[in-house]
Amino acid sequence: MRVIGVVALLLPLSSAVLHAQQPTRVSTEARRAEAAQREFGAISVVVRGRCVDAANGAPLPGCRIELHAADGRGAGGFPAELLDPEVVTTGADGGFAVRVLAHDEHQVWFVASREGRVPRRENWRHLVAGDAVDLGDVRMLAGVPAVGRVIDTAGAPVPGVRLRIDGLPLTVERYEGKNSLARYAPIESCLCQTGVDGGFTTPHAVPAGEFTLQASIGPVLLEHRQIEIPESGPMTPVAIVVSLGPYVGGTVVDEAGEGVAGVELWCGSNGSVPSARTFEDGSFRLYRIDPGQESVPIHIGRTGPCEPREPLAPVAWGTRDLRIVVQRALTLDVLVTVAGTAQPVEEFAIRCYPVGDVWTNSERRLRLAGKHEGGRLHLDGVRRGAARLAIVPKDPTLGCVELPIFVERRTPLLRVEVPRMVPMMVQLFDMDGAPLAGAVVQVIEPGESEAHGHAFVDPRSDGSGLWSSDPATRFDTLLSRAKADEGGRCIVHGLDGREDLVLLVRRGDGVLLRETGVAFGREHGTREIRLRAK
Repeated sequence: MRVIGVVALLLPLSSAVLHAQQPTRVSTEARRAEAAQREFGAISVVVRGRCVDAANGAPLPGCRIELHAADGRGAGGFPAELLDPEVVTTGADGGFAVRVLAHDEHQVWFVASREGRVPRRENWRHLVAGDAVDLGDVRMLAGVPAVGRVIDTAGAPVPGVRLRIDGLPLTVERYEGKNSLARYAPIESCLCQTGVDGGFTTPHAVPAGEFTLQASIGPVLLEHRQIEIPESGPMTPVAIVVSLGPYVGGTVVDEAGEGVAGVELWCGSNGSVPSARTFEDGSFRLYRIDPGQESVPIHIGRTGPCEPREPLAPVAWGTRDLRIVVQRALTLDVLVTVAGTAQPVEEFAIRCYPVGDVWTNSERRLRLAGKHEGGRLHLDGVRRGAARLAIVPKDPTLGCVELPIFVERRTPLLRVEVPRMVPMMVQLFDMDGAPLAGAVVQVIEPGESEAHGHAFVDPRSDGSGLWSSDPATRFDTLLSRAKADEGGRCIVHGLDGREDLVLLVRRGDGVLLRETGVAFGREHGTREIRLRAK
């Protein structure tokens, strides 16, 4: 077995050198696109196919193609454009081709949808890189949404009832290829819920035919009946009559007495736990599922548009005029610019979460990713008190920033500067002097723990699994990563003036090189460092 060593040429690039190597903006962007294509090719797969009319096989334009990759085991560090590729709309030929992450710990979901058509879905346990998924002709059936109303035996509307239709042809037809073996069981159900008026409409079209509609609250089936979906035109609304047991009903309002939508509530009981989310007018119903206590405490969700509060004292089943007063969370206006300039940063995502609250995992996740005109962001649902705000730019040459904030009754515009990092070219060779293509170079800002394996925080991903309720805790943080091309070259970025950064060179799951005390700066000039793996 041949032992691989590493020789790394670390060449901090001055602006003059960069200008000489990158004569035009167009060529620079083209090279970046080519480099991204090479890097993504090893960890991604292309899902392609053609949407057609199921009736005659004709190409179907205007179909939305959505893919999403996610994992539940903390495997992070993957590019956002592979985790959530941009939505593609089919053209005149009905064709699509979307690149998505291929990793053995990431599930992948696919949806093709169009108004007036039954959506087609697919779900893989994982995908294998390099083996394109060709779905062939994705047949889109015509259909209409199922509509109706749920009422009780007295004719009153029943909100919050879940409706389900099974046996729908939603899964893509069989196709060939290695990745076809990783498919999950077919997804053949459609779910929706009744609103305040007891009415419901399925979120997408249902094909013509006869189907069973089930009405339930939690695990309790209230009613089921056959419904007929017409071949064309809107469906005649169907009435579902159910017999209800006791429930707790009421309204959630803010300090001004206005109803608050989207508040999560649940109550303790034996067995299953009844839960609900307030409607647009703030009203809710918590239905009794299991026999048990004659009264139950009402809990308010910790996330949402209002501040968390203590549970209500036990409320008797059958109470229908409960009024719950909450305090609305605040808003925060943020302006993001490049440090030392007035240049706005328009494409970024954020994290914002309270300090010291261990029940805020969802708030620690990246959100609101996209373009923010002029670098301005209006953030709703911010809790009062001490918090942390992180700005994560899409541009990999811009550093991520996390800072403490204190949110009060009225917070002025918060200005956040993100640093423009400086580039460094790294060229890798094996012991024979041949370029070492395919290795990944990572730049780490040291914290309180050593950078090894996956034990660092990647602020551009949600999968590191490292966090602490103590805001003073500093973990090793990934600043930049790049994959060496055929010539063993790549460009990484670091913080200007820092001389304590860590350079990792990885291949697969192994670390070929770990170098501490690496300096980044515009005035260091060209330097050569020879490093060997142990």
